[in-house]
Amino acid sequence: MRVIAGSAKGHKLKSLKGDNPRPTSDLVRGALFNTLREFVVDRSWLDLFAGTGAVGIEALSRGAARAVMVEEDPRCQRLIQDNLDHTGLTADGVVFRGRVEHGLRWLEHHDGQGFDVIFVDPPYGRGLVLDTVRRLAAKPSLLALGGVIVIQHSRDEPIGALPPGLVKSHEASYGHTLLSYLRRPAGS
Repeated sequence: MRVIAGSAKGHKLKSLKGDNPRPTSDLVRGALFNTLREFVVDRSWLDLFAGTGAVGIEALSRGAARAVMVEEDPRCQRLIQDNLDHTGLTADGVVFRGRVEHGLRWLEHHDGQGFDVIFVDPPYGRGLVLDTVRRLAAKPSLLALGGVIVIQHSRDEPIGALPPGLVKSHEASYGHTLLSYLRRPAGS
């Protein structure tokens, strides 16, 4: 796994052995950033269930103003920090150490600004997709006006009915992986 583009292009990122965490592949990451090209430079990103930090680091490498990466696993927290240090992107990358629900609560009360992109990649098969979408819908201040939420999930775990205040703008398929793009409609 490597950084695909930007200032840290080509830097290899460390990951844990095995499938835990399951890093976002270069193919899916490339497609994500091609789709969200206008949401990168000078924008803010929130990476939930950050794992290796690959998505947040890719955003920073491509010119994002900041990226907050929320991760519960202490091994992954160290891995994200190592990857930020290795790529030279430590100044604009923040690792929030804790569960996603704690990170969201803290950001809601202490951050003071919404994120342009919220990327969510929960572990597959654990019922966290819809739960996380509901948590985000309940905290509208976390998403900047005109921002987007992107959910990476398995075909076997569809998002289901969205909570009020969010609509699916489109979905893209990459083998067994889906990227679902959600937006808050104007006036909600």
